[in-house]
Amino acid sequence: MKRVLLFRSTVLAVVLALLSLHNASAQKVALKSNALYLLSATPNLSLEVGLAPNWTLDINGGVNPFTFKDNRKWKHYQGQIEARYWFCERFYRHYLGLHAGGGEFNVGRMPGILPRFSEENRYEGWAVKAGLSYGYSFVLSGRWNMEATLGLGVVYADYDKFACTVCGDRLSSGAGFHFAPTRAGITFIYMIR
Repeated sequence: MKRVLLFRSTVLAVVLALLSLHNASAQKVALKSNALYLLSATPNLSLEVGLAPNWTLDINGGVNPFTFKDNRKWKHYQGQIEARYWFCERFYRHYLGLHAGGGEFNVGRMPGILPRFSEENRYEGWAVKAGLSYGYSFVLSGRWNMEATLGLGVVYADYDKFACTVCGDRLSSGAGFHFAPTRAGITFIYMIR
C-alpha cells in the first residue's frame, strides 16, 4: 500500500509538471543532476519548472541498485518534490524550499556513509520525509548553472534489522520519527529553452 501511494504521488507530480510545460520558454525549465548523489553511486535526475516569476517546482528521483565489494549494500530508490521561492528571480541566487518525499532502502556494512550502518547488520525498510531547504544558484555559462542546497526536517522510517548482509533472521523491527538532514546537493543544471 505504501509503495502504491508513493508511486501515485510521484506520477501525479510528474503529470502536473508536464502540464505546466505547454508554454515552456527561456528560464522556465531546467534538467538537473546532483553531483553529491552521484558520488554515492546513485544515478539521479531532476526536473525543475517555473510556475510564476519567483516560484518553481522541483521533482527529483534517484536509484542505487548496486551491491558493492564484500556484499556492502547501499540499495535504495527515492523521489522528492519541492516548491521553491526565489528571492531574486527563479533559477538565480537565493531560494527557500519546502519539500516532501520518500523511498525504500536495503543497506548494510557501509562505514563512512552512515555510522549506524557500519555494523555487520542489514537494514531494510521504507521512509518518508518533509523539510525546509535553503539554496543558492549561480550561472556558469549561457545554459549551465550550479546550485548548492541543504535541507533539514523530519524523517519517518519503518525498518527491519537482519543478522547479516547476506542472510539471517530478522533481529528486530523499528519505526519512528527523527530530525535529520533531508536534502543536500551540489547540482549541475542545464537550462532548457
